[in-house]
Amino acid sequence: FQVSQTKAHLENLNRRLLNAQKKLRKQADTDSLTGLFNRRSFFRSIQQEISRFGRNKRPFSLLLIDIDHFKRVNDSYGHSVGDVVLQNLAKVLHKTAREQDIVARTGGEEFCILLPEENQEKAKVMAERIRQQASEEEVEAKGAEIRITISIGVAEIQPLEDVDHIYNRADMALFRAKSGGRNRVEVD
Repeated sequence: FQVSQTKAHLENLNRRLLNAQKKLRKQADTDSLTGLFNRRSFFRSIQQEISRFGRNKRPFSLLLIDIDHFKRVNDSYGHSVGDVVLQNLAKVLHKTAREQDIVARTGGEEFCILLPEENQEKAKVMAERIRQQASEEEVEAKGAEIRITISIGVAEIQPLEDVDHIYNRADMALFRAKSGGRNRVEVD
């Protein structure tokens, strides 16, 4: 009897330990404000896609997304409203992305989407859809109705390319979108 009680107790402790590990893993991989993946887990996903590309040559694309004039939102309405804007955009991105896409918040007002098995042309179409959807959303906070626009840089993986290179190309495309007037999609 005592052995079976001890066994049941150990099984219960093991179950609780596994649940705690799952929670910790999720916390380590998730942005606490938006619930999206964080930068570390996102870059791990890109590395996995690069490895897969090396094996099967199926392309993938990367979208870098930045909220236009986000500092104005924080300066005009406060950081708590800025947080609501970030959370709202996260919902738009998650809702617009496909099930297999990886959506992450990688910095202050910067988001990224990894589009597995998507070439540059289709990625640009997806980016335009996201840009349009984001511009149509309205956030109500502190009695104000806030609309934002986003700029997006797009890059498709190239042979022998590493994480830093594809990310930098998407970042340069994002820079061109910002420099070209914002609320735009640019492709590298």
